[in-house]
Amino acid sequence: MFGWLSRQAPRDLIAEGNAAEAAGDLARACELYREATRLSPGLARPYLNLGIALEGRGDPVAAQAAYEQALALEPANAAAQYNLGKLCYSMGRAAEADRWLKQALESRPDFAEARVVRGYALHALGELEAAAAELAAGIASRPQDEAARATLAQVRAALAVRSAVEQQRAGRLDAAQAGYAAALELDGHNAEALFSSAGIHASRGQHAEAIAAYRRLVEDNPRHALALCNLAVALTQLGRAAEALELYRRAIAADPHLADAHYNLALALRDAGQYDAALASLRRVIELRPEMAEAHARLGDVLRLVNRP
Repeated sequence: MFGWLSRQAPRDLIAEGNAAEAAGDLARACELYREATRLSPGLARPYLNLGIALEGRGDPVAAQAAYEQALALEPANAAAQYNLGKLCYSMGRAAEADRWLKQALESRPDFAEARVVRGYALHALGELEAAAAELAAGIASRPQDEAARATLAQVRAALAVRSAVEQQRAGRLDAAQAGYAAALELDGHNAEALFSSAGIHASRGQHAEAIAAYRRLVEDNPRHALALCNLAVALTQLGRAAEALELYRRAIAADPHLADAHYNLALALRDAGQYDAALASLRRVIELRPEMAEAHARLGDVLRLVNRP
């Protein structure tokens, strides 16, 4: 089968495989790289190239085996360490990815791509300071990498949120709100910053500001049940009961077990004179949270309104 290939030197097969890969013919590239590994089984490079081509073909298991064989032959091969780390990251194995990418950087400290992908892995692991440092170092050598820049902004926003949460827990609401604002300057879609900032606005009676933040959040995540419920509460405070009713229903559709949404819906239905629907909602609250005294009290109130024993 490979008689015609066997007359070629491994480096020529690799070069031809590179050309096939560049042309998008990954099947032929894999064939050429495999023949190169057969002719030179002690050479790491064809295994590395084979792994890249297999990964491009959507075969991560075979790609991993090829990268591992390259590293068995050449343990300090930075390119193989990087590609194996990148593959692990793409498969959701962030800790394993970090280990390989760290080794790649030990083998080649100026490997900017490895720093960027390690930053992604560290971000996934929640190691925000280390992620920010790696991403910044990688971007210094790759200023055109927009994806890395966007991720760095998200990481820095998450750090700002972490600090803001600490301020909020200490009761320093102005400092917390400033921190959430700083996070949103970096990443306007940071869900925790939007939700927490809205909550502070609502606690201060700044309902219009709370509504704006909750709306941004539910635009990004239309099934964020707590945000939908809290948005409805803020709208109720401004007398926009009809909008609130619809949002409570959306919150319940997103999370049928959210007792607060059922409870607030019951109150809105009661205020709208829809007593039977209010009773049904209150009974659902009691099923979900039988210890909720307010639900029992409001159930009694509504039963008296409809004159039911």
